[in-house]
Amino acid sequence: MELQVMILDDEYIILDGLCSFPWSDYGYQVAATAKNGLEGLEKLEHIKPDLILTDVRMPGMDGLDFAERAHEMYPDTVIVILTGYDSFAYAQKAITIGVKEYLLKPIDYEELKNMAARLAEEIHAKKDEQQEVRDLQKYFNQSVPELRSKFAGNLLYGRIQGKGVVQEQAKSLKLTIEKYIVCVGRKIIGEKRLHEGDKWIEEFACINIFEEIFNNYNIQVLSDYNTATAEYNFILLFAKEEENQKCMDLALQACGKIQEEVERYLKAYMNFGISDISEDEYQANAQYRKAQKACRQCIYLGTNIILKYEDLQYEEQKDFVITPGERMHFMMTLFQESFEKAEDELRQIFAEAPEDGAAVKFAAMDLLFGCMKFPYTCAVDSEIHNKNWNLYNYSSNFPYFTGFPACSLVK
Repeated sequence: MELQVMILDDEYIILDGLCSFPWSDYGYQVAATAKNGLEGLEKLEHIKPDLILTDVRMPGMDGLDFAERAHEMYPDTVIVILTGYDSFAYAQKAITIGVKEYLLKPIDYEELKNMAARLAEEIHAKKDEQQEVRDLQKYFNQSVPELRSKFAGNLLYGRIQGKGVVQEQAKSLKLTIEKYIVCVGRKIIGEKRLHEGDKWIEEFACINIFEEIFNNYNIQVLSDYNTATAEYNFILLFAKEEENQKCMDLALQACGKIQEEVERYLKAYMNFGISDISEDEYQANAQYRKAQKACRQCIYLGTNIILKYEDLQYEEQKDFVITPGERMHFMMTLFQESFEKAEDELRQIFAEAPEDGAAVKFAAMDLLFGCMKFPYTCAVDSEIHNKNWNLYNYSSNFPYFTGFPACSLVK
């Protein structure tokens, strides 16, 4: 496709001469001409030139004012000034308003040829780059629903390390997480069961129907289906200024509507577990575990149950979990960077740990086992494999292990 050129000069001879230049030899065509800046602006409303050549001194509006306006309208258009003034200060001013370069009058034919060829190559290269970006953006936009679902799963299962990373990924997906509720649902099927081959079609259809129902209650939702547990997981997003009670009421109403639709069309039942309301997106994994715990308690209460975590009737145990993202990041720091950084990161992980909690001891033990196994899984020979370990001997250095029976780990 030929590049579009616009030429401005108030002297007919120069304008005609520039139009007579063999632009087509270099992949251009003259799309418009003008005798001053005002006329040029009128024509810019109808064409988008790739290259503009403009004189400086013209009646009505001079070349510099026109160049500035043209650059505001089309930042990617290349602007070349034609001038008889070889002044550094003048050139400096031209550059500040978006002029790429300038040609001195009288115009040297060879210089014009070289410039036309060089700029054509640069413009085409930039167009190709912009097209690649547009193609990537188009592909990204098409993939946003799938990427959001993947993001929801990673967020709920604790695979993302660092609050900043969570916020960065949410921003790239055009998500604002100000206030949310995690909802976990499980479908209870009666005697009527679908063939195995139809199961995935049903789950895909259910996800879409459930999202539509949440949207009908003005709830933006992120969805994930856990095939291992056969559970539907939802992050229900609300505006920060929305009252907490209203958020919870909307979540309960939407879940109730889903139960009605599932029973009506699938002849099945749905139980839901509802987390607390949170404004910290990095706590999604903790809220997910609350909703999951509530959902799994529903089985003892019957079918079509909606149970809030806050309504669970039992003595709450202090929970402490090291997420997969935190675990992997710590191991990479430990084996690739320094012990000092690893120690700092370990302190951050256990900073909010409850004292004398059994869950903390198990988490610490699990992390230690993971560290010992990590070099092996990476096929790296390590001193850690070549020793016999007795954790009991080291319990004084690891207060979270105190109280465990002696455990021997032999190579």
